[in-house]
Amino acid sequence: MIKRLLSVLLIAMALISCEQEDVTVTYRLDVKLNPATGEKMPETITVNAKNETNGQTYATTADANGAAVFETLSAGFYTVTASSEAFNAVQNIELFDDIQTTMTLIKGKLGKFVIKEVYYSGSTTPAQKGYYSDQFIEIHNNSADTLYADGLSITIHAWYGMSENPYAYMAADSMAIQLCYTVPGNGTDHPVAPGKSFIIAQDAINHQSDELGNPNSPVNLADAEFEFYSTRFTGKDVDHPAPNLIPNLFPFIGSDVTMHNRGGNALALVRIPGDVDDFLKNNMIDAMRAKIPNKWVEDAVEIMPVGKTFKRYDSTLDAGTVVLEAGAKSGLSIRRKVSHILSDGRLSEGRVIYMDTNNSSNDFLHDVTPMPRGHE
Repeated sequence: MIKRLLSVLLIAMALISCEQEDVTVTYRLDVKLNPATGEKMPETITVNAKNETNGQTYATTADANGAAVFETLSAGFYTVTASSEAFNAVQNIELFDDIQTTMTLIKGKLGKFVIKEVYYSGSTTPAQKGYYSDQFIEIHNNSADTLYADGLSITIHAWYGMSENPYAYMAADSMAIQLCYTVPGNGTDHPVAPGKSFIIAQDAINHQSDELGNPNSPVNLADAEFEFYSTRFTGKDVDHPAPNLIPNLFPFIGSDVTMHNRGGNALALVRIPGDVDDFLKNNMIDAMRAKIPNKWVEDAVEIMPVGKTFKRYDSTLDAGTVVLEAGAKSGLSIRRKVSHILSDGRLSEGRVIYMDTNNSSNDFLHDVTPMPRGHE
């Protein structure tokens, strides 16, 4: 009798063990290039499959025919990206059985100015309160030429990415925005040398030592070239010595420009020809939002809230997304990866080139300590 009970227990334990094992599937992908583009198939195509349930990312390389295989993926919901240089593709799939799909690469536009680092999570004060005045955006000259920041606009998408994008109907050729600030100047006032950056701070102070700051802040932004400044409520936003960006569209109730601390902002650098205010006035979607053609975008970074996968930008602007896993008040940022460092014995020796494949899933590090002007 005892032997029989032991046998039954062993069988039950074995069944439970089997049930707890991960179910794995095989995923096959064919990566294509639209022949109408007239482009040659890239030699190297990197494919990443991210399990949106557990955050695990798997990587492989497609063969010469564009075929890629993942033999043992855990079943679940995945975001799959394929990229090579300026070619990208992305799709969301459900993997609960062995399947095969096809993706068509899109050639995106690579900008000379790129968004290098975004610190939006904020920090925590000694009193354990949230502190977000130390947010900043760093913009880098990734080219071999001197560029001018004059007239460059920074925009934030009209949707936070918490649910399906209601502006998806226009995404193929335009993006909806809810904020636009522009660098002042006559065209040559603000040169940016190759390999150099400029910083836009929410408040251009040393946040670690200033009496208005936070000793726990990870950044000193006293040398920022520009700052966001709002005149909506007189005296509410302190105007520090750094030059202010021009506010073209800021419909919010708040007294300062604060990025979503959990990552709901999708940012873009835009060159709007002519008068920016006039253009926006004539292209309002409603009282608070405007639309801008994708063709004017120099760079875009789709920052996603943790656990969300609702894309807003067309794949030609950003084929992927980046997520700060640590979330709000973590004191951490997202930063573009270094592609390579030029060392040719000339003036450009030692100049850092940042990765720019038009795919934030591949191009950015996340959950890193903010490092304004790093590698300069």
